[in-house]
Amino acid sequence: MTTCQHGCADPRMCDDCRRTKLGPASDDPDIRAAWTAVRRGLEEMLRPYVQAHVLDDLVRRAVAELLAGAGWKPPLRPPPDWLRTARVAHALAAEDLA
Repeated sequence: MTTCQHGCADPRMCDDCRRTKLGPASDDPDIRAAWTAVRRGLEEMLRPYVQAHVLDDLVRRAVAELLAGAGWKPPLRPPPDWLRTARVAHALAAEDLA
């Protein structure tokens, strides 16, 4: 597979290349902002652990395969802190039981 003009290993994972071929995924600015927030948050979480030159590709692949591929939709309004904390604790507890 060839690299894209932006240097991404997989052109299907490059937002710019995908938009050039297919157009934006959504015209709703709230949905686009929510997806951007998800990607930026994941980047910040992984930055201390992942080499800088692979960070962008890894984040795009994670979002595409684990979230978008499974049909997950980001919330348009962020939940309150108490609800977010409870959801994170619940998800982590479920992983410990598995």
